[in-house]
Amino acid sequence: MRTMLDIDEKTLDDVLYFTGETNKSKAVEKALREYLYRAAVQGLIALSGHIEIDDVSKESRKIESHKSGASSW
Repeated sequence: MRTMLDIDEKTLDDVLYFTGETNKSKAVEKALREYLYRAAVQGLIALSGHIEIDDVSKESRKIESHKSGASSW
């Protein structure tokens, strides 16, 4: 999708440098994806200690072994 952006030249030069890209569009896209990734990680970190997750891995393996006909011991 084509979008016209007005980006400060120094900022764009920094984005090109830090992403290692030579193409401006690829550099901006890479920087945006990295920003979104980091925002998602920070969101997960913020949930730390606020949700409880039960470890059901043993039960899951037991069910899967019964489905495949494998022994459960």
